[in-house]
Amino acid sequence: MVRFGIDSLAQVWSISYPAVMPHIFVDTWSPYWCKTSAPVQICPATWHELSHIVEVEVVSEEFPTGHALEARRTIRLPLRELLVAVGIATSSATNASDLSAWGFLVEHAQSFRATSGTLRTIKGAAEWDSRAKGVFAERVGMGLTAWLLWHEQDIVHIADAEWFIGKSLAESGNPYNGKGLASLGLYGKDGKYKPDYFCLDSASAAVIAESKGALGPPSAVSSAERKKAKEQVKNVDPTGVSLRTSLARLAFATTIRGELDSPNADKDSQVSVTDPDGGPDPIPVKVSPDELVVHSYCKFLQFCGLGGLALLLRAGRVAGVEVEDLDDVTRQVDGRDVVVLADLGGVEFGLVREVFVALFGRRLDGIAERIGRALEQGGPPGQPDTREREHEPTEPETGDDETPAAGGDFILPNGVAAIWNE
Repeated sequence: MVRFGIDSLAQVWSISYPAVMPHIFVDTWSPYWCKTSAPVQICPATWHELSHIVEVEVVSEEFPTGHALEARRTIRLPLRELLVAVGIATSSATNASDLSAWGFLVEHAQSFRATSGTLRTIKGAAEWDSRAKGVFAERVGMGLTAWLLWHEQDIVHIADAEWFIGKSLAESGNPYNGKGLASLGLYGKDGKYKPDYFCLDSASAAVIAESKGALGPPSAVSSAERKKAKEQVKNVDPTGVSLRTSLARLAFATTIRGELDSPNADKDSQVSVTDPDGGPDPIPVKVSPDELVVHSYCKFLQFCGLGGLALLLRAGRVAGVEVEDLDDVTRQVDGRDVVVLADLGGVEFGLVREVFVALFGRRLDGIAERIGRALEQGGPPGQPDTREREHEPTEPETGDDETPAAGGDFILPNGVAAIWNE
Protein backbone atom coordinates (compact mmCIF):
# COMPACT_ATOMS: atom_id res chain seq x y z
CA MET A 1 0.00 0.00 0.00
CA VAL A 2 0.98 3.64 -0.43
CA ARG A 3 2.43 5.43 2.60
CA PHE A 4 3.40 9.05 3.08
CA GLY A 5 5.64 10.91 5.47
CA ILE A 6 4.16 14.15 6.83
CA ASP A 7 6.02 17.12 8.26
CA SER A 8 4.51 18.78 11.32
CA LEU A 9 0.98 17.50 10.86
CA ALA A 10 0.06 19.16 14.15
CA GLN A 11 0.59 22.49 12.39
CA VAL A 12 -2.26 21.62 10.03
CA TRP A 13 -4.57 20.40 12.79
CA SER A 14 -4.03 21.12 16.47
CA ILE A 15 -3.89 17.42 17.16
CA SER A 16 -1.21 14.77 17.07
CA TYR A 17 -0.97 11.92 14.58
CA PRO A 18 1.83 9.45 13.83
CA ALA A 19 4.56 10.65 11.49
CA VAL A 20 3.42 8.27 8.75
CA MET A 21 0.19 8.79 6.90
CA PRO A 22 -1.85 5.60 6.32
CA HIS A 23 -3.08 4.40 2.97
CA ILE A 24 -4.28 7.04 0.59
CA PHE A 25 -6.18 4.28 -1.23
CA VAL A 26 -9.58 3.88 0.37
CA ASP A 27 -9.70 1.35 3.21
CA THR A 28 -11.62 0.89 6.41
CA TRP A 29 -9.07 2.26 8.84
CA SER A 30 -7.84 5.39 7.12
CA PRO A 31 -8.42 8.51 9.25
CA TYR A 32 -11.13 10.83 8.03
CA TRP A 33 -8.76 13.28 6.38
CA CYS A 34 -7.41 10.76 3.84
CA LYS A 35 -10.53 8.64 3.28
CA THR A 36 -12.71 9.36 0.26
CA SER A 37 -15.74 11.38 1.29
CA ALA A 38 -17.82 11.42 -1.88
CA PRO A 39 -21.38 11.65 -0.48
CA VAL A 40 -22.83 8.94 -2.72
CA GLN A 41 -21.25 6.41 -5.04
CA ILE A 42 -22.91 6.31 -8.43
CA CYS A 43 -23.64 2.65 -9.08
CA PRO A 44 -21.64 0.89 -11.83
CA ALA A 45 -24.79 0.35 -13.87
CA THR A 46 -25.32 4.09 -14.06
CA TRP A 47 -21.79 4.76 -15.29
CA HIS A 48 -22.28 2.07 -17.95
CA GLU A 49 -25.53 3.68 -19.06
CA LEU A 50 -23.61 6.93 -19.57
CA SER A 51 -21.03 5.45 -21.94
CA HIS A 52 -22.79 6.51 -25.15
CA ILE A 53 -21.26 9.16 -27.40
CA VAL A 54 -22.65 12.69 -27.42
CA GLU A 55 -21.95 15.43 -29.96
CA VAL A 56 -21.57 19.17 -29.50
CA GLU A 57 -20.83 21.76 -32.17
CA VAL A 58 -17.94 24.12 -31.43
CA VAL A 59 -17.82 27.56 -33.05
CA SER A 60 -14.58 29.58 -33.02
CA GLU A 61 -14.87 33.36 -33.12
CA GLU A 62 -12.21 36.07 -33.33
CA PHE A 63 -9.47 33.44 -33.65
CA PRO A 64 -6.19 34.47 -35.32
CA THR A 65 -5.96 33.99 -39.07
CA GLY A 66 -4.53 30.66 -40.09
CA HIS A 67 -5.37 28.82 -36.88
CA ALA A 68 -5.62 25.08 -37.40
CA LEU A 69 -9.09 24.62 -35.88
CA GLU A 70 -12.08 24.84 -38.22
CA ALA A 71 -14.49 27.69 -37.53
CA ARG A 72 -17.29 25.15 -37.04
CA ARG A 73 -16.59 21.60 -35.97
CA THR A 74 -18.24 18.81 -34.00
CA ILE A 75 -16.67 17.16 -30.98
CA ARG A 76 -17.69 13.66 -29.90
CA LEU A 77 -17.08 12.23 -26.46
CA PRO A 78 -18.63 9.71 -24.05
CA LEU A 79 -21.22 11.36 -21.81
CA ARG A 80 -19.56 9.93 -18.70
CA GLU A 81 -16.24 11.50 -19.74
CA LEU A 82 -18.03 14.85 -19.96
CA LEU A 83 -19.46 14.29 -16.47
CA VAL A 84 -15.97 13.57 -15.10
CA ALA A 85 -14.79 16.83 -16.69
CA VAL A 86 -17.72 18.63 -15.05
CA GLY A 87 -16.82 17.11 -11.68
CA ILE A 88 -13.14 18.08 -11.82
CA ALA A 89 -13.77 21.53 -13.31
CA THR A 90 -16.29 22.46 -10.62
CA SER A 91 -14.46 20.99 -7.61
CA SER A 92 -12.84 23.40 -5.18
CA ALA A 93 -9.07 23.17 -4.67
CA THR A 94 -9.25 24.93 -1.31
CA ASN A 95 -12.47 23.84 0.42
CA ALA A 96 -12.25 20.24 1.64
CA SER A 97 -15.88 20.24 2.76
CA ASP A 98 -17.27 21.30 -0.64
CA LEU A 99 -18.80 18.22 -2.25
CA SER A 100 -21.16 20.07 -4.59
CA ALA A 101 -19.49 18.63 -7.69
CA TRP A 102 -20.51 15.12 -6.65
CA GLY A 103 -23.90 16.39 -5.61
CA PHE A 104 -24.37 17.64 -9.16
CA LEU A 105 -23.40 14.28 -10.66
CA VAL A 106 -25.73 12.40 -8.33
CA GLU A 107 -28.61 14.74 -9.15
CA HIS A 108 -28.04 15.12 -12.88
CA ALA A 109 -26.43 11.92 -14.16
CA GLN A 110 -29.81 11.07 -15.66
CA SER A 111 -30.68 14.59 -16.84
CA PHE A 112 -29.34 14.03 -20.35
CA ARG A 113 -31.03 12.28 -23.24
CA ALA A 114 -30.03 8.62 -23.00
CA THR A 115 -29.10 8.11 -26.65
CA SER A 116 -26.06 8.83 -28.79
CA GLY A 117 -26.12 11.96 -30.90
CA THR A 118 -26.36 15.64 -30.11
CA LEU A 119 -26.12 16.45 -26.40
CA ARG A 120 -29.64 17.24 -25.17
CA THR A 121 -31.35 17.50 -21.79
CA ILE A 122 -34.31 15.27 -20.95
CA LYS A 123 -37.72 16.73 -21.72
CA GLY A 124 -38.40 17.18 -18.01
CA ALA A 125 -35.69 19.85 -17.85
CA ALA A 126 -38.16 22.28 -19.38
CA GLU A 127 -40.04 22.22 -16.06
CA TRP A 128 -37.02 23.12 -13.88
CA ASP A 129 -37.10 26.52 -12.24
CA SER A 130 -34.79 29.20 -13.60
CA ARG A 131 -32.20 28.79 -10.84
CA ALA A 132 -31.90 25.03 -11.43
CA LYS A 133 -31.55 25.61 -15.16
CA GLY A 134 -28.85 28.22 -14.56
CA VAL A 135 -26.76 26.06 -12.21
CA PHE A 136 -27.07 23.03 -14.48
CA ALA A 137 -26.00 24.92 -17.61
CA GLU A 138 -23.19 26.71 -15.80
CA ARG A 139 -21.67 23.47 -14.53
CA VAL A 140 -22.03 21.59 -17.82
CA GLY A 141 -20.49 24.59 -19.57
CA MET A 142 -17.51 24.50 -17.22
CA GLY A 143 -17.05 20.80 -17.94
CA LEU A 144 -17.13 21.35 -21.70
CA THR A 145 -14.73 24.27 -21.27
CA ALA A 146 -12.28 22.04 -19.40
CA TRP A 147 -12.63 19.25 -21.98
CA LEU A 148 -11.95 21.64 -24.86
CA LEU A 149 -8.99 23.20 -23.04
CA TRP A 150 -7.46 19.75 -22.50
CA HIS A 151 -8.22 18.31 -25.93
CA GLU A 152 -8.14 21.28 -28.32
CA GLN A 153 -6.07 23.99 -26.66
CA ASP A 154 -3.02 21.99 -25.50
CA ILE A 155 -3.84 22.82 -21.86
CA VAL A 156 -2.39 20.54 -19.18
CA HIS A 157 -3.27 22.25 -15.89
CA ILE A 158 -6.48 24.11 -14.97
CA ALA A 159 -6.74 26.02 -11.67
CA ASP A 160 -9.43 28.29 -10.24
CA ALA A 161 -8.44 31.92 -10.80
CA GLU A 162 -10.44 33.27 -7.85
CA TRP A 163 -7.96 32.13 -5.18
CA PHE A 164 -5.02 33.80 -6.93
CA ILE A 165 -6.94 37.02 -7.56
CA GLY A 166 -8.22 37.19 -4.00
CA LYS A 167 -4.76 36.59 -2.59
CA SER A 168 -3.24 39.37 -4.71
CA LEU A 169 -5.99 41.90 -4.01
CA ALA A 170 -5.72 41.21 -0.27
CA GLU A 171 -2.06 42.24 -0.15
CA SER A 172 -1.64 45.58 1.55
CA GLY A 173 0.79 46.80 -1.09
CA ASN A 174 -1.50 46.03 -4.00
CA PRO A 175 -2.62 49.33 -5.62
CA TYR A 176 -6.09 47.91 -6.20
CA ASN A 177 -6.68 46.73 -2.63
CA GLY A 178 -10.04 48.01 -1.39
CA LYS A 179 -10.62 50.25 -4.39
CA GLY A 180 -13.52 50.31 -6.82
CA LEU A 181 -12.03 48.99 -10.04
CA ALA A 182 -14.81 50.49 -12.14
CA SER A 183 -13.77 53.98 -11.02
CA LEU A 184 -10.27 53.16 -12.25
CA GLY A 185 -11.54 52.32 -15.72
CA LEU A 186 -11.51 48.60 -15.02
CA TYR A 187 -14.45 46.27 -14.41
CA GLY A 188 -16.27 45.34 -11.26
CA LYS A 189 -15.28 46.01 -7.66
CA ASP A 190 -12.33 44.26 -6.03
CA GLY A 191 -12.01 41.84 -8.93
CA LYS A 192 -15.70 40.98 -9.16
CA TYR A 193 -15.37 40.57 -12.90
CA LYS A 194 -12.82 37.81 -12.74
CA PRO A 195 -12.25 34.80 -14.99
CA ASP A 196 -12.89 31.23 -13.98
CA TYR A 197 -9.51 29.67 -14.69
CA PHE A 198 -5.78 30.22 -14.97
CA CYS A 199 -4.22 27.46 -17.07
CA LEU A 200 -0.82 26.21 -18.21
CA ASP A 201 -0.23 24.53 -21.56
CA SER A 202 2.38 21.90 -22.44
CA ALA A 203 4.99 24.64 -22.97
CA SER A 204 4.19 26.14 -19.51
CA ALA A 205 2.59 29.20 -21.12
CA ALA A 206 -0.46 30.64 -19.38
CA VAL A 207 -4.03 30.88 -20.67
CA ILE A 208 -6.97 32.69 -19.04
CA ALA A 209 -10.43 31.12 -19.50
CA GLU A 210 -14.01 32.06 -18.64
CA SER A 211 -17.13 29.91 -19.06
CA LYS A 212 -20.78 30.87 -19.50
CA GLY A 213 -23.72 28.52 -19.92
CA ALA A 214 -27.47 28.47 -20.54
CA LEU A 215 -30.24 26.12 -21.66
CA GLY A 216 -31.74 26.94 -25.03
CA PRO A 217 -30.56 28.29 -28.38
CA PRO A 218 -27.21 30.11 -28.79
CA SER A 219 -28.98 33.39 -28.02
CA ALA A 220 -29.73 32.08 -24.49
CA VAL A 221 -26.28 33.35 -23.52
CA SER A 222 -27.04 37.02 -24.13
CA SER A 223 -24.76 39.43 -25.93
CA ALA A 224 -24.26 41.21 -22.60
CA GLU A 225 -23.06 37.97 -20.94
CA ARG A 226 -20.76 37.24 -23.86
CA LYS A 227 -19.31 40.73 -23.62
CA LYS A 228 -18.85 40.28 -19.87
CA ALA A 229 -16.98 37.01 -20.46
CA LYS A 230 -14.56 38.82 -22.75
CA GLU A 231 -14.01 41.52 -20.15
CA GLN A 232 -13.39 38.91 -17.47
CA VAL A 233 -10.49 37.34 -19.36
CA LYS A 234 -9.15 40.79 -20.32
CA ASN A 235 -9.41 42.16 -16.78
CA VAL A 236 -6.42 40.36 -15.25
CA ASP A 237 -2.76 39.88 -16.09
CA PRO A 238 -1.09 36.95 -14.30
CA THR A 239 2.47 37.82 -13.31
CA GLY A 240 5.03 35.11 -12.65
CA VAL A 241 3.91 33.16 -15.71
CA SER A 242 4.04 34.16 -19.38
CA LEU A 243 0.85 34.34 -21.42
CA ARG A 244 1.15 32.44 -24.66
CA THR A 245 1.42 34.54 -27.78
CA SER A 246 -1.96 33.59 -29.27
CA LEU A 247 -5.22 32.19 -27.91
CA ALA A 248 -4.17 33.34 -24.44
CA ARG A 249 -7.58 34.67 -23.36
CA LEU A 250 -10.52 32.41 -24.16
CA ALA A 251 -14.20 33.03 -23.44
CA PHE A 252 -16.54 30.02 -23.74
CA ALA A 253 -20.34 30.18 -24.07
CA THR A 254 -22.22 26.84 -23.88
CA THR A 255 -25.88 26.41 -24.82
CA ILE A 256 -27.73 23.10 -24.53
CA ARG A 257 -30.99 22.26 -26.25
CA GLY A 258 -33.80 20.09 -24.91
CA GLU A 259 -34.88 16.63 -26.03
CA LEU A 260 -38.02 17.89 -27.74
CA ASP A 261 -36.40 20.85 -29.52
CA SER A 262 -36.21 20.88 -33.32
CA PRO A 263 -33.60 23.54 -34.00
CA ASN A 264 -31.89 24.43 -37.25
CA ALA A 265 -28.54 22.72 -37.73
CA ASP A 266 -26.55 25.75 -36.62
CA LYS A 267 -28.77 26.42 -33.57
CA ASP A 268 -28.37 23.10 -31.77
CA SER A 269 -26.33 22.47 -28.61
CA GLN A 270 -23.03 24.25 -29.06
CA VAL A 271 -20.02 25.93 -27.51
CA SER A 272 -18.73 29.19 -28.93
CA VAL A 273 -15.11 30.04 -28.18
CA THR A 274 -13.89 33.62 -28.49
CA ASP A 275 -10.33 34.91 -28.41
CA PRO A 276 -10.61 38.62 -27.55
CA ASP A 277 -7.67 40.97 -27.53
CA GLY A 278 -6.22 41.98 -24.17
CA GLY A 279 -7.69 44.98 -22.39
CA PRO A 280 -5.99 48.17 -21.17
CA ASP A 281 -4.51 48.29 -17.67
CA PRO A 282 -5.41 44.78 -16.48
CA ILE A 283 -5.17 43.92 -12.80
CA PRO A 284 -1.78 42.32 -12.01
CA VAL A 285 -2.23 38.96 -10.26
CA LYS A 286 0.65 36.97 -8.80
CA VAL A 287 0.65 33.42 -10.12
CA SER A 288 3.50 30.97 -9.68
CA PRO A 289 3.67 27.88 -11.92
CA ASP A 290 4.18 25.67 -8.85
CA GLU A 291 1.06 26.97 -7.07
CA LEU A 292 -1.03 26.72 -10.24
CA VAL A 293 0.00 23.09 -10.80
CA VAL A 294 -0.66 22.14 -7.16
CA HIS A 295 -4.11 23.78 -7.26
CA SER A 296 -4.97 21.93 -10.47
CA TYR A 297 -4.28 18.56 -8.84
CA CYS A 298 -6.08 19.60 -5.65
CA LYS A 299 -9.24 20.08 -7.72
CA PHE A 300 -8.90 16.47 -8.86
CA LEU A 301 -8.22 15.21 -5.32
CA GLN A 302 -11.27 17.07 -4.04
CA PHE A 303 -13.37 15.47 -6.78
CA CYS A 304 -12.15 12.07 -5.58
CA GLY A 305 -13.35 12.94 -2.07
CA LEU A 306 -9.75 13.38 -0.89
CA GLY A 307 -10.06 17.01 0.18
CA GLY A 308 -8.01 16.34 3.30
CA LEU A 309 -5.12 15.11 1.20
CA ALA A 310 -5.48 18.19 -1.01
CA LEU A 311 -5.18 20.35 2.10
CA LEU A 312 -1.97 18.55 3.09
CA LEU A 313 -0.57 18.92 -0.42
CA ARG A 314 -1.25 22.66 -0.53
CA ALA A 315 0.32 23.03 2.92
CA GLY A 316 3.47 21.22 1.75
CA ARG A 317 3.07 18.55 4.45
CA VAL A 318 3.38 15.49 2.23
CA ALA A 319 7.09 14.74 2.41
CA GLY A 320 7.61 11.50 0.52
CA VAL A 321 6.25 8.29 -0.84
CA GLU A 322 7.62 4.76 -0.73
CA VAL A 323 7.61 3.91 -4.42
CA GLU A 324 7.89 0.17 -3.84
CA ASP A 325 4.49 0.23 -2.14
CA LEU A 326 2.65 1.34 -5.28
CA ASP A 327 2.33 -2.04 -6.98
CA ASP A 328 -0.78 -3.10 -5.05
CA VAL A 329 -2.75 -0.11 -6.33
CA THR A 330 -1.34 0.14 -9.87
CA ARG A 331 -3.38 -0.50 -13.01
CA GLN A 332 -2.58 -0.27 -16.72
CA VAL A 333 -4.20 2.32 -18.98
CA ASP A 334 -3.01 2.94 -22.54
CA GLY A 335 0.37 1.46 -21.76
CA ARG A 336 0.92 3.64 -18.70
CA ASP A 337 1.08 2.61 -15.05
CA VAL A 338 -1.67 4.38 -13.09
CA VAL A 339 -1.74 4.61 -9.28
CA VAL A 340 -5.36 4.29 -8.18
CA LEU A 341 -6.42 6.81 -5.53
CA ALA A 342 -10.11 6.04 -5.13
CA ASP A 343 -12.83 3.65 -6.26
CA LEU A 344 -16.00 5.68 -6.52
CA GLY A 345 -18.60 3.17 -7.54
CA GLY A 346 -17.93 1.72 -10.98
CA VAL A 347 -14.91 3.91 -11.75
CA GLU A 348 -11.42 4.11 -10.30
CA PHE A 349 -9.57 7.41 -10.44
CA GLY A 350 -5.82 7.77 -10.26
CA LEU A 351 -2.65 9.40 -11.53
CA VAL A 352 0.00 8.21 -13.94
CA ARG A 353 2.69 6.68 -11.74
CA GLU A 354 5.45 9.15 -12.69
CA VAL A 355 3.12 12.08 -11.98
CA PHE A 356 2.07 10.56 -8.65
CA VAL A 357 5.68 10.21 -7.51
CA ALA A 358 6.57 13.72 -8.70
CA LEU A 359 3.56 15.21 -6.95
CA PHE A 360 3.91 13.47 -3.59
CA GLY A 361 7.56 12.47 -3.52
CA ARG A 362 9.21 15.83 -2.80
CA ARG A 363 8.69 19.40 -1.64
CA LEU A 364 6.50 21.78 -3.61
CA ASP A 365 9.37 23.96 -4.85
CA GLY A 366 9.99 23.17 -8.51
CA ILE A 367 6.98 20.89 -8.74
CA ALA A 368 5.76 22.35 -12.06
CA GLU A 369 9.04 21.43 -13.73
CA ARG A 370 9.08 17.96 -12.16
CA ILE A 371 5.50 17.28 -13.23
CA GLY A 372 6.39 18.39 -16.76
CA ARG A 373 9.25 15.90 -16.89
CA ALA A 374 7.04 13.18 -15.41
CA LEU A 375 4.39 13.69 -18.08
CA GLU A 376 7.05 13.30 -20.78
CA GLN A 377 8.24 9.95 -19.41
CA GLY A 378 6.84 6.97 -21.25
CA GLY A 379 5.42 9.07 -24.07
CA PRO A 380 1.94 10.53 -24.45
CA PRO A 381 -1.19 8.60 -23.43
CA GLY A 382 -2.47 6.24 -26.06
CA GLN A 383 0.75 4.41 -26.91
CA PRO A 384 0.26 0.71 -27.63
CA ASP A 385 0.70 -1.44 -24.56
CA THR A 386 2.82 -4.53 -25.10
CA ARG A 387 3.01 -5.50 -21.43
CA GLU A 388 0.77 -7.96 -19.62
CA ARG A 389 -2.19 -6.22 -17.99
CA GLU A 390 -3.46 -6.97 -14.51
CA HIS A 391 -6.57 -4.93 -15.27
CA GLU A 392 -8.05 -5.13 -18.74
CA PRO A 393 -10.09 -2.07 -19.70
CA THR A 394 -13.15 -2.56 -21.78
CA GLU A 395 -12.24 -2.85 -25.44
CA PRO A 396 -14.08 -0.15 -27.39
CA GLU A 397 -16.29 -1.25 -30.21
CA THR A 398 -15.08 -0.18 -33.61
CA GLY A 399 -16.88 2.63 -35.32
CA ASP A 400 -16.25 4.90 -38.27
CA ASP A 401 -13.17 7.09 -38.44
CA GLU A 402 -14.87 10.20 -37.09
CA THR A 403 -17.11 8.84 -34.36
CA PRO A 404 -15.43 7.09 -31.44
CA ALA A 405 -17.09 4.03 -29.98
CA ALA A 406 -18.50 3.99 -26.48
CA GLY A 407 -15.58 5.23 -24.42
CA GLY A 408 -13.38 3.21 -22.12
CA ASP A 409 -10.50 4.11 -19.82
CA PHE A 410 -8.74 7.41 -20.49
CA ILE A 411 -5.84 9.57 -19.35
CA LEU A 412 -6.06 13.36 -19.41
CA PRO A 413 -3.06 15.51 -20.44
CA ASN A 414 -2.25 16.13 -16.74
CA GLY A 415 -1.94 12.41 -16.00
CA VAL A 416 -5.35 12.03 -14.34
CA ALA A 417 -6.84 8.66 -15.29
CA ALA A 418 -10.27 7.02 -15.14
CA ILE A 419 -10.68 3.24 -15.19
CA TRP A 420 -14.21 1.93 -15.69
CA ASN A 421 -14.97 -1.30 -13.82
CA GLU A 422 -17.08 -3.10 -16.38
